[in-house]
Amino acid sequence: MAERPGVNIYFRQLASTLIKRSGERPVIILSETAEEGAVLEKIDILKGKVTAEGMAKYAKTHKEELAKSVNFALASSPDSLYVTNMGSGELFKNLLALDLTNAVITAGCEGSAADDVKTGFISFNSKYQAGTVYIGNAADKHDIRYISVNTEDVKYYDNDGAEMSEYAVLSMYAGAIAACGCERSLTNYELPCGRAEYTAEFGSEPDLVEKGQLGAETKGGKPRVIAGINTAEVSGDITEDMQYIEVINTMDVIAKDINDTFVNYYRGKYKNDYDNQLLLVAAIDKYFEDLGREEILDPDYANVCEIDVDSQRAAWIAQGKEEAADWDELTVKENTYKRMVYLTADIKICQSMESLTMYITLE
Repeated sequence: MAERPGVNIYFRQLASTLIKRSGERPVIILSETAEEGAVLEKIDILKGKVTAEGMAKYAKTHKEELAKSVNFALASSPDSLYVTNMGSGELFKNLLALDLTNAVITAGCEGSAADDVKTGFISFNSKYQAGTVYIGNAADKHDIRYISVNTEDVKYYDNDGAEMSEYAVLSMYAGAIAACGCERSLTNYELPCGRAEYTAEFGSEPDLVEKGQLGAETKGGKPRVIAGINTAEVSGDITEDMQYIEVINTMDVIAKDINDTFVNYYRGKYKNDYDNQLLLVAAIDKYFEDLGREEILDPDYANVCEIDVDSQRAAWIAQGKEEAADWDELTVKENTYKRMVYLTADIKICQSMESLTMYITLE
């Protein structure tokens, strides 16, 4: 029982540092898949520009392309960047072991394990409650953590005016998304390249937002992201708000905070009774309150956690306890279900300003 008071303190620390920690997503650049001796190594971002020679251990035939991709990812100053030539299965195993499950992954050159990772990251997230983001250019894949960059209708150019490769563009976005975290939206973010422009003539540009794809255009002389969106489609539990990268970033950090706190402070340490569940609920409510104070959650919204009465009742009924159907709410709460803790929460994430509507009346 002595540890319980420390939970609120721990949650308060997490709330006050959430914005900073949200910008600590590691970027992982996929290089050519190694035949043997695969590695996942952190790049020292303090040594200046990465050279093709430095990328030779990760890519035999595409080392120059890989070096450019890594440099464009680093240009937004993400917290950390790794290069790997691992296959998808080995990569996911290492992400879990190194607690890098909130990584932003993309391909940095040809011949990587990109297709396997693109297919496997969703099941990896589902199995381990991870927040791994994948950046590609598929238009037909839909997931809250799959980011599709349109590299066909929009072309990007470096500061010397040379057209950037698809891999350099994807890596540039990976670095930008990791750097933004929850601090700001990717919308209107100034990309670290020379310019971006539609390939179509003015007036006939496709609506990339409607297509669920990232794109940029040069405005005010700067290449800026049109809208920071993912590829999710609104249906079931997926709301319109969840189509924005900023919202998913915030959801991922909050979910990880609560999960880690449960594992570190509660799991296996306390009996699953009503009083102990109330203590956990109270700690989470205080965390939400502190997030509201930091304007990560909307301070004018309730932002509450509570015992999930419906799920707990359904669990008892499924076990043959038919009388649970007639229990009142308090009875359900007091009859905790075996080793399971059923909670639900209702929160509202504070999003960045992106659009303005203003009517001016002239007298």
